[in-house]
Amino acid sequence: MPAQAKPMTRCAVPARDRGGVAQPCIETEGTGTDVNQPGELMRTVGDKLTAHGFRIRQQDEEGQSVAIIGQRDIRCELTVTDSGYVQWECSRRDDGEIDPKKLADLATILLTDREGTFPQAGDGYSVAGITLKGIVGRELKARGLDVAVEVYADESFYGSAAEIVAANPETGEDATVCITDDGSVVWQWDCWLEAATITNHPVFSWRLTNPGELASTIANKIARAMTQAMPELAPA
Repeated sequence: MPAQAKPMTRCAVPARDRGGVAQPCIETEGTGTDVNQPGELMRTVGDKLTAHGFRIRQQDEEGQSVAIIGQRDIRCELTVTDSGYVQWECSRRDDGEIDPKKLADLATILLTDREGTFPQAGDGYSVAGITLKGIVGRELKARGLDVAVEVYADESFYGSAAEIVAANPETGEDATVCITDDGSVVWQWDCWLEAATITNHPVFSWRLTNPGELASTIANKIARAMTQAMPELAPA
């Protein structure tokens, strides 16, 4: 499979290592012309997010990572590789109160594409001593999502960190949402298998079948999550 540099991630489920075959051949939407333009998928996603009203700032020279500018002290970064691996991360810069239900709604939208309001279903809100991620995890579990805890040990300084990892058991998507106790959220979606056309003969090759449609799907998921679940992330 084509070589792709995997973004750094705190999430427990890494993207597949696509060992070295060739750069992807991206077919431009509606033209039938094959082009080889690194960063094209990320640029298209950025253009579509701009059309939703978000401000975008490029983060790297390869053009595969951008910052999404919303409101308040919340930082969102988006990486989209040429092969369709997506990572969207939001973290707070302030110490304000975090609403666990909003985090659960955010994860639900990203993993299920459901819209509208989500009634409170979890039983963790009144449990004494429960952590933020514990409340969110109980809420997501009550909504039918799979939830696990990943613990990372620091063998040098004998510390540890933990996060919950949620996934949708009803889809075949390689997608997860990770949430920590400080309210940081990481959504990862490795959509290469769904989005690529693969040829094995005479040699292995692949291309994104419809990069324009894929870019729209990615941008719409993020815009819907940012505006519906957390209005404070919406365009200023």
